[in-house]
Amino acid sequence: MVKAPEVHKFTLTDRNGTPHAYETTAFRPSVGSRLRAQIAAFIAEPIVVAVYDAVRGQDTDVGKVAAAARMALQAMPTDLIPAILDTTFRDGMLMSAEGAFDDAYSRNYAELDSALWEVVKFNDFLSFPGISLSNLKLPEMPISGSNGEHSRPPA
Repeated sequence: MVKAPEVHKFTLTDRNGTPHAYETTAFRPSVGSRLRAQIAAFIAEPIVVAVYDAVRGQDTDVGKVAAAARMALQAMPTDLIPAILDTTFRDGMLMSAEGAFDDAYSRNYAELDSALWEVVKFNDFLSFPGISLSNLKLPEMPISGSNGEHSRPPA
């Protein structure tokens, strides 16, 4: 019996302040393990050290770890970004459908970055032996809109 994939729902706000409902499912391990390896290649060693220190209770600012991880995600090859959103729906539209990705994120990169972050956290792609990013209490990361206001993705 095949188990139904776990679903994660969240809402993000675009550059115009319009909220968008997201739904994503966990990747099958055959696909997720490949994506995880590609993503891990872009996570710098200092981030891993900071995560270990944070989990061990050292005096590490977990917010800096989260910010560094998000910045590393922005440095990924452009062909990997749509692959991460392959199982993600935005307002009922599958992001891998023809034109959906471009329509959703044209001049809307802050929302794209936040959607990537949510999917990476949900799939636990930034986990290491004995450590899962999703187990850390990370602060919400503000998203700047074009009007200077901030929205915060739900935890």
